Amino acid sequence: MNSESKVVIIAFSQKGHTLARCLQKKIDAEIHPKNIRIMGTQDLKEAGGLQACMVNYFKQDHVVILFICAVGIAVRGISKALNDKLTDPPVIVIDDHGHFVISLLSGHVGGGNALAQSLSDLLKPEYKSQVVITTATDLAGSQGIEPLFTAFKINLQTHRPLIKKYNLNLADGGTIGVYIDPKIRVSDQTRQHFIGQSNQWVFYTSTGQWSAHKGLKLLITLRRPPCFLDEGTTTSYDCAVSQSLVVGTGCKKNLPQALYQKNLTEALRTHDYLSESIHQLVSIQLKKEEKCLLATAEALQVECSFFSIQSLLPYETHFKGSDFVKKTTGIAAVAGPSAYHLTHDTDCYDTLKYQGTTFAFGRILL
Repeated sequence: MNSESKVVIIAFSQKGHTLARCLQKKIDAEIHPKNIRIMGTQDLKEAGGLQACMVNYFKQDHVVILFICAVGIAVRGISKALNDKLTDPPVIVIDDHGHFVISLLSGHVGGGNALAQSLSDLLKPEYKSQVVITTATDLAGSQGIEPLFTAFKINLQTHRPLIKKYNLNLADGGTIGVYIDPKIRVSDQTRQHFIGQSNQWVFYTSTGQWSAHKGLKLLITLRRPPCFLDEGTTTSYDCAVSQSLVVGTGCKKNLPQALYQKNLTEALRTHDYLSESIHQLVSIQLKKEEKCLLATAEALQVECSFFSIQSLLPYETHFKGSDFVKKTTGIAAVAGPSAYHLTHDTDCYDTLKYQGTTFAFGRILL
C-alpha cells in the first residue's frame, strides 16, 4: 500500500469492527488516514448494498478491499464486480477472530499475496494471524511472472498468453531462462530483487548461455531481435517488449500526421527500437495541440506529455540547438531536453532530424 491507496474495510460483527479499528490504526502509519474507510451494515445499505458498493469500488484506481467476515460473504459481495484478473483490485478476507488472512483476489498483479502477508504481520501481537495463499506458483515456491512483467513495464494485456504459459510452467516446477536486452536500463535494486526472488528464474548476461538454457526462454527487449543476439543464436524463445522508451520530439507547425509517423518509424529503425516499446511521446508545452503528435500517440495507445519551457531550460546546454528554434519556442532544442527531463538518460543527446521533425530517445530507469 502507498499514499495513493484507498483502503476499504468491510466489517459486520462487533469483533470484526474491533479488528478493523486495530488495522486502521496500524495502516495509518503507511498511508493517509483519510484514504481508509471502515464500512458496516448501515454504510453498505446507504451505498445501495454490498454488491453495488463493490461494483463502484472495482471501477476505481488504487483500491484495496479488506473483508472481515466469512469468505462466503466476501465471494457473494464481489461476484457482480469481477471483471478481469489483470485489472481487478486485491481483495483480502480476514475472519472475525483474526486467525486467517486470506488473499482472495488479484494475488499477483494487484499484490494481494504480499499484502495479505503484510496485514498478517501488522495484526500481531494482538492477533495470532496466519496468512493463506492459494495461487499455484506461490505454492511451488515462485512469485509468478506478473511482478516481473510489471517491473519491466511489459503490457500485461497484450502478453496474456505468455503470462498463462509461464505461470503454468512455474507451477509445475519448471524454470525460465531470462535474457534482458542490454539497452534496457535496469537499476541494481530491481535486478537484485528479481535475481533473489526464485531459483526458477535464471537471469543470463550471455546470449550463448541463455540459448543453452534447459527450459522456457524469455527475451525482454526494447529492440527488434535478433539484432543484438550472438551470431548463431537460433534457439526458440518468447519475446516480451518493455515499454520503457521515451520519445522526445519536436516538429514544424501543422506537419501532416502521415509524414510525422513515417519519420518516427525511420528514427526507430535507426536504433532498431520497436514501436511497441514506446512509453510516452514528450515535447514542449507549445506543441500541446499539435495534431500529428496527439494522433500518433493515440494510434500507438501511449501517453503524450508536454513540459513547460521553465522545466526544460536547465537541460538546454546539454544539447546542440538552433537560433531559429530558440526564437520560436524560447529554448534552443526541444526533443532532447524533453526526453532527458523524464529519463535523465545520456542517450537523449543523440538527436535525429527528418523533414521537419526531431527525435531523441531516452530510456526509463526500471
